[in-house]
Amino acid sequence: MIKYSIIIPFHSNLNLLTMCITSLYKTLDFSESEIIIVDNNADGSQIDSSLNLSKQCRVISKKENLMYPRAINLGAENARGKYLIFCDADTCVSKNFHK
Repeated sequence: MIKYSIIIPFHSNLNLLTMCITSLYKTLDFSESEIIIVDNNADGSQIDSSLNLSKQCRVISKKENLMYPRAINLGAENARGKYLIFCDADTCVSKNFHK
């Protein structure tokens, strides 16, 4: 059962997104978590090829810029977790940040 859905709206700066995803991979238990990246008017193939995404990480691509509120709402609509965590792409998390 998915307990936590971490939703990350992404528009640009792949380096920051990479650091964010790396910190999430180090801290999450993926038996109870998922990551949803909302590719908000960015190049989805850039995300897929440059990040080593696990099965628990999904990318939702949109050609238009949804702006922040609509991007996180789209992520929430696709989330399977009991709890939603909204995380900006420039955020690095530490152990037990979600508990």
